[in-house]
Amino acid sequence: MNPELELLNDLRAARVLVWNKGEDRLGFSFPQDTGFPQELKDRVKEGKQRLLPLLALNGIDSEEQARQTTHYRLPDDAHDRSLHSIQQGMYLQSRIDELGYTYTIPLFVELTGIDADAAERAVRALLATEPVLRMRVHEDLSYELLPADSYDIARTRLAAGSWTRCGRSGPGRPYRWPTGGWSGPRSSNSPTARPSSSG
Repeated sequence: MNPELELLNDLRAARVLVWNKGEDRLGFSFPQDTGFPQELKDRVKEGKQRLLPLLALNGIDSEEQARQTTHYRLPDDAHDRSLHSIQQGMYLQSRIDELGYTYTIPLFVELTGIDADAAERAVRALLATEPVLRMRVHEDLSYELLPADSYDIARTRLAAGSWTRCGRSGPGRPYRWPTGGWSGPRSSNSPTARPSSSG
């Protein structure tokens, strides 16, 4: 667990509240009957410069905000960037599988009367809110999250019924449209990255 997150959880368990008062200062309160345990005081003093930006990121600038906050958002660079064991297994299996797309399941949905611009905004919103769709795995089984705005979303005009023929070519395979190219999002700054989806 992230050290600052672990400290905040330990403080909450001891009913000690901390918040960012601004100007490089921490505010805190604690129950009179149990006080502020010295061990926690020492940890807060040691981790103050790392706690302050975390509290600011979560908008904890008062005792009331500290009391109401039960879950904390971490900055992107504070997350562990290694795959979990089950993710490692799926990734390695996909590398040795002949298809290479065992865990990619294309889904085709026909929408009538849809606004193409609105559909693109919806896809971009999904990319922005779901980091797993922006993961790039490295050879050492670590990963990075690509920026949501690094993806191009291609638009392809198709004859009626052509998407149905594509969908019948078999599950678990990557699809190319009859006109060529991928129809799903792909990273514009990563020519070697595989498309995360088709549709």
